[in-house]
Amino acid sequence: MLTHYKIYNVCIKTFSNILNLLKKRQSWTRYHFINDKTKDFILLRNDNKTILEASKINKTQPAYWFHASSLGEYAVIRPLIQDIKKTRNCKIVVTFFSTTGYKYMKHNRQDKDFIDKILLLPIDTERNASNFIKAFHPKAAIFAVSEIWVNYINKLSQTKTPTFLISALIQDSSIYLKPYGKMHRHTLKLFTNVFVTDNKSLNNLTRIGINNGIKAGNILFNNAISIAETPYENAIIERFCQETEGVFIAGSISDKKDLNIMSYLANRNKDTKFIFVPHEISEEGLNEIRFHLDGYSILYSECTTETDFTRYQTLIIDFIGSLAKIYRYCKWAYVGGGFTKYLHSVVEPAAYGIPVAYGPCTQRQPTAKLLKEQGIGMIIRNKHELNKWFRHLKANSSIYEELKQETKKYTYENRVPINQIISIIDTHDK
Repeated sequence: MLTHYKIYNVCIKTFSNILNLLKKRQSWTRYHFINDKTKDFILLRNDNKTILEASKINKTQPAYWFHASSLGEYAVIRPLIQDIKKTRNCKIVVTFFSTTGYKYMKHNRQDKDFIDKILLLPIDTERNASNFIKAFHPKAAIFAVSEIWVNYINKLSQTKTPTFLISALIQDSSIYLKPYGKMHRHTLKLFTNVFVTDNKSLNNLTRIGINNGIKAGNILFNNAISIAETPYENAIIERFCQETEGVFIAGSISDKKDLNIMSYLANRNKDTKFIFVPHEISEEGLNEIRFHLDGYSILYSECTTETDFTRYQTLIIDFIGSLAKIYRYCKWAYVGGGFTKYLHSVVEPAAYGIPVAYGPCTQRQPTAKLLKEQGIGMIIRNKHELNKWFRHLKANSSIYEELKQETKKYTYENRVPINQIISIIDTHDK
């Protein structure tokens, strides 16, 4: 394990040095093949500045540190953040590894009522980890899903800071169960508790000699329900959805397979309106969506509240961060990423009772597999299966309404008792 730890630190230090060098010499930014996401990842990071900013956090109140990779992982810990902020006088510090999540939260100031500081996580070198934790002395640290940074967890353990992993999924294929995963297993053991989503994950922890696991379920249900129950109005989308029997939403479209399947569905069903929401926004990606659609399409940014949508079949959303809210306007849903290992959230549409279809790769989303087993989620393998599923539901209103009720019921029954998680955290952070 010691050898693995040394190799890890050499690699992470080298990576940090390369980022610093690229930040100083920015001639590379002129190359068009380097996308904006990569540029942001390098140029927005300033580890020393972040640590200095953390040191300015008011220390008269205890600080709870929450860390997420990006917006998807943030959705997991969001209900926990809300409840902790409501029930105690404290500071909430949220860090992101992804610059996408960081930029969105900073610029939109979403959840500003219960977050005091939003930061980009400094690269996981020993020096950064030590200085960052020392800068604001968190009362407890909560990491989302799979965000396990070796040096940060080590330093938190050394300072006896209660540290928790939330909604962890420990699959048979996880690195923790591999012969070469000794360092990662050791890091898992350093957590005060690992809250897992299912019995399989809990059993796998026990198999590798880790006894700090607690089955807590998937907090994504709580967040999805919270968003679904929160009022939201969008005059442009409401206008687009007027005078139609129902709108089909393609959420988090992220690859060519998703696009081919969904464009086929739209092109074969010209009497239905569609909303396309790409997972990432780029001019090239938006143009590709429009190229694949036979009917008239329009970008959200091209619209006003006065736009006449009579001739438009498809509205393409060209901003990020509101998909979970937009689902409320739709009747059927397809969630992208299911033909890769990155299936996106099927819980968000399910919270509205929307029947949802998705691709077959459900390893990262056990909930998708469970929805299928319950008969309320649909795994599709090609465009013809999606078309058949959609037309069946559209033609049979009684079957649709029954499925809608079952989907919503299942979502609400799987809410996690957040207060139980907080009570466990409380026993350690006094």
